[in-house]
Amino acid sequence: MESVLYESLRTVIPHVLERYDVRPGDLAELENFAADDSILLTGSQARGEATATSDLDLTVICAAPPARRPGVRGYPSVFGDSVVAGQLNGLIVNVDYLRRDILRAVCDALASSAGPSSSSIANLGDLELRALERAGSGIVLRLAAGDADLVARADVQRARANTAAIAFIEGRSNLRAVEGGDLDPVSRALRLHAAAEYLLIAEVNALGSLTYNVKHLASRVRKLAGPAYLELLDALAAASGATTSSRPDVLASARAAMEVFLADLSADPDRALVRRMLRPVVNLPAKLDNRQG
Repeated sequence: MESVLYESLRTVIPHVLERYDVRPGDLAELENFAADDSILLTGSQARGEATATSDLDLTVICAAPPARRPGVRGYPSVFGDSVVAGQLNGLIVNVDYLRRDILRAVCDALASSAGPSSSSIANLGDLELRALERAGSGIVLRLAAGDADLVARADVQRARANTAAIAFIEGRSNLRAVEGGDLDPVSRALRLHAAAEYLLIAEVNALGSLTYNVKHLASRVRKLAGPAYLELLDALAAASGATTSSRPDVLASARAAMEVFLADLSADPDRALVRRMLRPVVNLPAKLDNRQG
């Protein structure tokens, strides 16, 4: 049985297909796509972060998700459906079906943030960012003619800046609550932990990796970030799960990371989009805004 995906995947991840002895007929049995759907390779295989145990993730841009085949489990949402399509000799194949109309609405919301006459921050959550990441940075295996513009509008760079701005605001808010001294010990520990994670997320996004949860946060901090963030990550890891998770070294490291983030906003023109979004919140000067791009 022929597979519309096999040859495309063989050009981008032949080592994965070989490792699991995947053949055209194996993939054909898992395909549940319409003729006008666009198909992208996404997830860790597309980002270059795959390990020997990573799944194979596909994203399908469609008018509506298809009916599931018998026995297929998944996670429906307003975006469509996410299913575990099957397993090929130990390789788990996941398929995200993204509705075009919802993806287009997310792109519209993101486009309104920090435009030439706006310093707005788009209120995007994990699902929205997940959709933007998959559509905007996936490897195209099949592109429907009408989806070319939509994929181009999934602006991952702007999504990163937007996520960095929101995470910084959340981190600073939690840090201020901790420093206020009005919290009980458990609440203080939780808010400090949240502050540290948000500040790390802010920096990783400012450096170029769209990260909206903690799944890949530690590895990306260690790969991309500078000393202040490595110290914060180490302090957070050392305090994790302990009753001393609100100890002074975590607080001091979070303060230091926040100050470094603000200093870099003022000095680094590559962060101009982030600073435009944050300027009304943190009262930054506008000297680099005209270099935003």
